Amino acid sequence: MFIYKLYSVAEIDWAGNVEEERWLAGIESDPIEVSDHDYSDYSENQRPERFRPEYFRNSLKISGWGDACCLFLNPNIQHKGEWEVLFYATWLPGTNRYRSFKDYLIETHEHNLNAIKAEDKNRS
Repeated sequence: MFIYKLYSVAEIDWAGNVEEERWLAGIESDPIEVSDHDYSDYSENQRPERFRPEYFRNSLKISGWGDACCLFLNPNIQHKGEWEVLFYATWLPGTNRYRSFKDYLIETHEHNLNAIKAEDKNRS
């Protein structure tokens, strides 16, 4: 779950401009009907396969590919003015979604701390 490079403001661009058409078409080729109720689940129990592929093309790509994953900001879904974050990984059956970039950073930080603690415990 590692993003190796967050883009600078100069590097950020719309996914439709920078991602390969083949990749975008592949995501969009399998439309998934997701209810608003299911889509609004941002808990730890959210199901990655419950995403809306049509949002990728019009999202901002804000990172490079690292660990076969990438970050996008989705302007179609906003929470208190913050754009939703789409964490896409080839090893997920869809995306992990976060209400905001802040929420993404907090959850990622907690995940990394827990991984470090588990690794330290295994070394003991």
